[in-house]
Amino acid sequence: MIAIRRLPSAGLLIGLMLAASSAFAQAAHASKVDRGLRESLRRGAATQSVIITVKAGYRAGIREALERHGDQIRAEHPLVEALSVEIHSEDIDEISKHPWVDAISLDAAVHPGAAADKSNGNHQSNIVNGPAVNVSIGSVLGTLRQTLGLPHSVTATTPSGEGITVAVVESGIAPLSDLRISAYYDFTHGGIPTAPFDDYGHGTHAAGLIASSGASSDHQFQGLGDGDNIVWGTWDGDNIVSGTAVLKGGIF
Repeated sequence: MIAIRRLPSAGLLIGLMLAASSAFAQAAHASKVDRGLRESLRRGAATQSVIITVKAGYRAGIREALERHGDQIRAEHPLVEALSVEIHSEDIDEISKHPWVDAISLDAAVHPGAAADKSNGNHQSNIVNGPAVNVSIGSVLGTLRQTLGLPHSVTATTPSGEGITVAVVESGIAPLSDLRISAYYDFTHGGIPTAPFDDYGHGTHAAGLIASSGASSDHQFQGLGDGDNIVWGTWDGDNIVSGTAVLKGGIF
């Protein structure tokens, strides 16, 4: 016997299509909200510190709508079409449904995962004033230049980075003779210019990979471009900063 399957009625088909469309829309809205923000919402706070990324040309409209609703605009980032906002938790679902909004992220606290060394009472203690370390060149498995297939040091026929300025946001940079530092800004205090320092060492290591002249190691540890100028932005580990502060440093 051949079983005859009844086809759904037109009304049922339309209902299924609407349900599927609604489920897809809900998933799309939810995907705009990052995991950190979803977890923060579950903790039940009345407001959330967020970064809202919008489609190009619509930032002013979203800003005005948020302000009319009593949400506080803490910063704007025109280069990346984003707003830092203190927003009512109950508004996040609604704003995520707006077609002009691309993403909503928690403006999370950013802090280092290591302890700062200020044993001598100043910022540079662990980099500049620490004990000398003798490294046998033969004991090093390889340098960055070797790994990338570049000559041991910059020559007349290889790129030197002369005339190029590299901007980096990191833990800091120590004022070493191997590095050419053109400017230094502290974004834990609003981006103020200050003397270079590095309480952790990671930023100085990154700077060396980018632009160390190698002078203090007889050119054994030369960076990619020994002629690069470096503009440095720091978030000192003594201060827990927001994602907004790091973002401002990146687009300074």
